[in-house]
Amino acid sequence: MKRHLSSAAKITVTGLLLWLVLRKLDLSHVGSRLASLDAGHVLLSAALIVFQSVLVVTWRWSRVLAALAPPAPLGRLTAFTLVGQFFNQALPSTVGGDGMRIWLLHRDGYEPGLAFRVVMAERLIGLFGLVMMALAGLPRLIGLTHGDLRGWAAVVAVAGGLAAMVAAALVLRRPGWLETRLVRRNLALLAFDVQRLFRKSLLFVLLLLASIVGQVAICVAIWSIARAYGIPLGLLDAHLILPTVFVLLIVPISIGGWGLREGVMVVALGLIGIPQSDAVLISVTYGVLVLLLGLPGGIVWLLLGAPKRAPETSV
Repeated sequence: MKRHLSSAAKITVTGLLLWLVLRKLDLSHVGSRLASLDAGHVLLSAALIVFQSVLVVTWRWSRVLAALAPPAPLGRLTAFTLVGQFFNQALPSTVGGDGMRIWLLHRDGYEPGLAFRVVMAERLIGLFGLVMMALAGLPRLIGLTHGDLRGWAAVVAVAGGLAAMVAAALVLRRPGWLETRLVRRNLALLAFDVQRLFRKSLLFVLLLLASIVGQVAICVAIWSIARAYGIPLGLLDAHLILPTVFVLLIVPISIGGWGLREGVMVVALGLIGIPQSDAVLISVTYGVLVLLLGLPGGIVWLLLGAPKRAPETSV
């Protein structure tokens, strides 16, 4: 019952946010932009989205798994990543895809707690790269807003993400702090596992660089969408502004980020003079591409063979 209420709330929030953003859309302006669409830039954007959401995520996940447990075939993990992307779109929560990846690892023979920790460690490293990029762009955002409410909202969002990373680092130095009645054993073990990754200095640097490269690819993808419509979004501004947008989208209050992403894009891109209709068009196009590119994961889900019972590893 609680899950159904949460889903209904997210559906309601998504619809409300989309209505608030779309109600002032200049349809004639959008129509003229669509008429001049450059398909080449859209294809480039699609390729970059696949690069980040499938190739980068799978590589990062495979390295984390190999560092913490017996490795799995890269092709198998790629299939699991595709399935995760599909369920990110099909379920009213961004954790749906991670849940499927955890379940599929367990289905292939990994101990449930270990599967959970491997997926969560990969996710945390990805978020760390995103927060680092957002932090680099924060001075630009503050300068554009002249320190008004929007600027402070960006500061709070990035500072919150950075504070979470610092808190995580402090916990990693003393993982035993988590071994209390209030926290499950797997969370304490997750801290130990991420600490093990920190100690593998070269591996951790490569994982962090992969996360940053993936975020750069998404920024270029959105810049390319803007170019496809002839919208003057600068490549440097895309890299300085968009990471903060994605930090704000971490909060799972809508389905697949719909509505929230459009609203934040309108505010963020409006700071550099991009009209609301153009900002919404960029955001919706990006969302549609992510949705369409996630659909093959549903086919992979149906075609996945019997589980490959591998190592039943426990820590």
